Amino acid sequence: MTVKLLPPALKYVTSLATGKMTENPLRSVIKSLPTQVVPGAVIENVEVTTDAVADGGLYANLVNIIVTFVLN
Repeated sequence: MTVKLLPPALKYVTSLATGKMTENPLRSVIKSLPTQVVPGAVIENVEVTTDAVADGGLYANLVNIIVTFVLN
């Protein structure tokens, strides 16, 4: 991700402590972002759980339709 500060924004690059402009506001700062991908085993567990919940909802709807049909 690249964030660029253009000259009109420099008036907002001030120190919270002193209120003065920070030293070299146009410097490059490189930081690593944390991993955004969930490990494979966790993804598989979530998929299995999601499938189980979806199947449970499907069966609940089918039972509801059958009971409604029988009672009418």
